[in-house]
Amino acid sequence: MYSPRTEKVLESAVEEAENMGQEKAGTLIIGKMLSAMVGFGATCFADRASLYYLKSGLLLLIISCVASRPGLYQGFKRITKRSTAAAVAINVLLFFLCIAYMIYNSYTPFMYQQF
Repeated sequence: MYSPRTEKVLESAVEEAENMGQEKAGTLIIGKMLSAMVGFGATCFADRASLYYLKSGLLLLIISCVASRPGLYQGFKRITKRSTAAAVAINVLLFFLCIAYMIYNSYTPFMYQQF
């Protein structure tokens, strides 16, 4: 359920907490978990897994930042008022891009293979 790093932090905190009172032990475990969440005690800033996830999700992050701006929505509203066919084409394109992204991240060649 937890990552190996989190498991190690929890095990060390529980071992240290066994020798303390209940109140101090809870504080110790909370402190260890919070420090592990922000990266204290790690061997490096970013490991291979985090760099992989950053690289694979970077395009989605950039698109999300651009799409969150109000100007893009205003432009879509202008296109919708001028041409319904263009609005439908944009929505269909976005739909297929979402399906392609889901298939890319599912690690299976056919999306419903697991069902």
